[in-house]
Amino acid sequence: MTNQPVAAAAPLRHEMFAAEIGTVFTIRFTDAQFDLVLSEATLMEHHNPLVHTRAPFSLLFVCPDHRILEQGNYAIDHERLGRIEIFIVAVAADADGVHYEAVFN
Repeated sequence: MTNQPVAAAAPLRHEMFAAEIGTVFTIRFTDAQFDLVLSEATLMEHHNPLVHTRAPFSLLFVCPDHRILEQGNYAIDHERLGRIEIFIVAVAADADGVHYEAVFN
């Protein structure tokens, strides 16, 4: 599965997200809203341009709402990046909230 924008205008890249650390990404449902704050954008060390069309990277978000979203694809809204579809997985929970990860290969 590949994380790509809903309207795939351009491939998602690490640089796009690195500039947005500390900003809010919102998942909206009919009866609820989850605000995820981007806490990390990390390039993966091993990148083979013959295999990967972009440098692989991962994102970590923290959501102060302690309800855990199931892993899966979510349409996520961002003030500057617009609406993007990202596959996220809950990886931890602590006093700050639930931490989610997205990996882009």
